Parts: sequence; structure tokens; C-alpha cells
Amino acid sequence: MVTGPIDRVTLVEVALPFRRPFSMAKATVEERVLILVGLTRNGVTGWGEAAPFPGHTGDDIRSAWTALVTTSEELVGGWQPPRAPITAGAALGQAWRDLEAREEGVPLFETIGGKAEPIPASVAVGIPDSLDSFGEVLGEVVAAGYRRVTLKVRPGWDEEPLRFVRDVFPMLDAGVDANESYDDVDDPAFAMFAELGASYVEQPLAADRLADLAVLRSDYDFALCLDESIGSVDDAERALDAGAADIICVKPGRIGVTASVDVHDLAADRGVAVKATGLLESGVGRAHTVAVGTLPGCTFHDLCTSTWYFTRDVIRPGWRLENGMILPPERPGIGVEVDADAVDSVTIRRRNVG
Repeated sequence: MVTGPIDRVTLVEVALPFRRPFSMAKATVEERVLILVGLTRNGVTGWGEAAPFPGHTGDDIRSAWTALVTTSEELVGGWQPPRAPITAGAALGQAWRDLEAREEGVPLFETIGGKAEPIPASVAVGIPDSLDSFGEVLGEVVAAGYRRVTLKVRPGWDEEPLRFVRDVFPMLDAGVDANESYDDVDDPAFAMFAELGASYVEQPLAADRLADLAVLRSDYDFALCLDESIGSVDDAERALDAGAADIICVKPGRIGVTASVDVHDLAADRGVAVKATGLLESGVGRAHTVAVGTLPGCTFHDLCTSTWYFTRDVIRPGWRLENGMILPPERPGIGVEVDADAVDSVTIRRRNVG
């Protein structure tokens, strides 16, 4: 493996428009503003992505950019990536892991213990403005070849979408994601989720309510999945100690690749399943989630094609679906390249350090 200081850091803030507005329990987004992070050494560049999501990651695009600029100046000429907060730190860690894998000439997933096996694709379906538009989106899901969906729900929009899927698209495996929008552990929605056979119920209560989440897990016949509760390896350990999860989400865009592997290993040791998922990133961030998703304990995934959410991606080749699966590329590193022309068309600002 090549070693030595980083020669250049490339930061590019981009805005990717959604094909349709994406609504969750507490937010609606129409474009995704992200920061691509490139680390170059001896002519080889590794890529990561900072994907702040206000209300979810604890930072925003402005703070992530500032942290990346400051850290980049420390990084050039150094030998290890300095610490940076939240998504900025995750992006630097991603880029570093990609760079090292490219220098070794091996796929990133191989360096973390994953396998070159197809990954079941899945899409998150946002909260619609009508049942008709919801049905149209699900029709596209099935026509595209997806077999799994995560339905975004909230109080007042929970039974209707899940029952619709069961009645109209029974071939779909459907979980629900509440994004912390329920308050009462006795809410009748939980019995309904169990009755209608939701594959899992993701983060129904606030992140810090581990005791109440453990009660839900014991009282209802569904798999309880934690997402917002898992912001670090320590968070995962607390959740597992509390008996609050059947499934643990790992987000390389929030905690980085290395910590995602650590959370995966911890959950696997406890016999708890892992879900590899992202933050509605571009194909760069998705590439790191694909790598993590190849780990043996990742039996759930939120992974889709490059153009499912966005009108255009910033990578080549784009992520595609084959028989309902995403195939991990066996090229070095994350297996995709940043498309300079595509990036230029969506760039807000750019900065090179070094």
C-alpha cells in the first residue's frame, strides 16, 4: 500500500434536484445539498461525501463546509485525517478508506470484510399528497423491479399506506419508518403495524427513549429497528444493552465507514440484524453504503439506483438494478468514478486545498 501525506483536498458543494418532493414525518425536501470530498495522493483520489440533514445529523451544510475547509488545511501534508464533526468527519473517513483501497487496487468492501454478493435493493417511499400519487409511486417501484420498500409514516398516515400495500401490492416486502413521530407506547398504530405484518418498525419514538423502545419491542410482534438512536458505536452499545432493537441501522454518511463496521460487528456479536442505509446521498455516498451493505450481518438495506430520487447523479457508471439487486462493483475502492461534467452542472461552490 502507498503511504504518505495527502497532496490535495477537493471540496465541491452540489445541489441535486429530486424527481419529486420527498416528505417524511418532520421535513419535506425538494433538492439535496451535499459536499463531495476528494483526497488525492500521488495522483490517486479517494472520494467521500458529507450529507448533513438538519434535524437528523445535528449539523447543516454551512457548518459541514466550514469544518471541512479548516480540517483540509490541517490534512494536507499530514499523515492521518484529523478529527472533524459529524458528516464532515464521516466524509473524510470515507475518502480516506476509498483512497487506501484504490492504492491497494482492491474493492473497498473487500478491505472491510464484505463479500461480492448481490444486495437486495429497496427504496424509501415518502409521505404523499394523496393516495393516488402514493399508488403511482408504488407502481413505479414495482415496474422498476424493486421488491422491498420502507414507507415513511407518521400519526394520521400509517394504517392507510401499509394497508394499501398489502391490498394492492402484496408482492412488496414493506417496513415502516416513523422518524421519531410517535409519543405514546400504547398508540394503536403499533398493534396495527403488527397485525398488517410490517417487516419492521423503524424509530417510532424519540432517539433517547430506549426504555420505552424496549417495551415496544417486547409488547408487539414486529421487528423494532433503531436509526436516529444510533449516532456512534457507544449509542449502539447502549441500545443493545437496553434490549431496544431487533435491527440496528448503520449510516456511513453519519458515522463513517470504520464506525459502521464496528457497529455491525457489535450487533452481530449480540445476534442483532443490521440495516445498511444512507442519508439520501449521491452515488458517492451510496457507494460507501453499498460497501458496508456487503457485510454478513447486513440483512436489511435501503439502496436504490442512481436516478430513483434524483434527476441526475454525479458518478459513472451509475448504480443500476439487476433482478431486484444492486451489484457491488469489483473495481478498486468504491468502484465508481466522479463524473466531472455532471458535477460541474450542479456545483454551488468549489475549493481546492494543496
